[in-house]
Amino acid sequence: MAGSKRIRTAGALLVNGGSRCAGRVEVHYRGQWGTVFDDDWDNLWDLPDATVVCRELGCGTAVSAPRRAHFGEGSGPIVTLSVKCSGTEAALRDCKSEQWDHYPYPHSSDAGVICSDHRYPRLTYGDSPCSGRLEIQYVETWGTVCDLDWDLKDANVVCSQLQCGVAVSVPRYAHFGEGTGLVRTDIFECTGNESSLLDCRLFQGTQQECSHRNDASVICSGQNGPRLVDGTNRCSGRVEVLHGDQWGTLCDMYFDLEDANVVCEHLQCGTVTSIPGGAHFGKGAGPVWKESYRCRRNETR
Repeated sequence: MAGSKRIRTAGALLVNGGSRCAGRVEVHYRGQWGTVFDDDWDNLWDLPDATVVCRELGCGTAVSAPRRAHFGEGSGPIVTLSVKCSGTEAALRDCKSEQWDHYPYPHSSDAGVICSDHRYPRLTYGDSPCSGRLEIQYVETWGTVCDLDWDLKDANVVCSQLQCGVAVSVPRYAHFGEGTGLVRTDIFECTGNESSLLDCRLFQGTQQECSHRNDASVICSGQNGPRLVDGTNRCSGRVEVLHGDQWGTLCDMYFDLEDANVVCEHLQCGTVTSIPGGAHFGKGAGPVWKESYRCRRNETR
């Protein structure tokens, strides 16, 4: 192998860690994404290396540099090894390492990073994967969130991040039971359109009355929606349904009053008042799902 040198690359990203600020390190080289090999006895993947990745991604500082494919094995080539950063570089591409190439080494030694800005939500003790007590992972510690400043806009981001549709309700006072451990008093100020809690403004709260009796809860519409878009409020608009990671609209030829009533019930929006046709709330941009729902009005979703 050639000696240490610097190489220009398209950048780094973190994969499979729950947010863009934690995960397996992947870098782009010669038109292909690959991983970083950490198994070198003379130069182990360490915090200075991880710190540069966090800085490059705007994720604060590194708090951990997990090794041995902690975030799962990648599938592309090994791009580099023997990375040696001082910790002051602006990007991983500025660090010294072995010659960049597409190495056929095993992915059992893929390097990982956890940055200080890592925030990842989960919902626990609900009646589905898309409802429950809100818990957020900060770095490597899980904690609940005080519900005093928690609202539907904040919850909508959690539902989006978990691919659970849109927020339907934010029950208060530990609706899904009291958690254990740390109660975070952080105040999220989300617009509701962010794709991750990382993108919301965050303030450190000082609510003295916060305890596990105030654990925040979230109820999302579910992993295939529905949601109402471009209406005058959250209970009116164009009907969209999520399949996989893609939102699509429904053809109004197959959509009737009974179906609409179930949408309103699902979103906790009361009963339907009208179902205007002809793309009344504007045309969608994704696929048009050609499903025909045969609801009887007594379903809850």
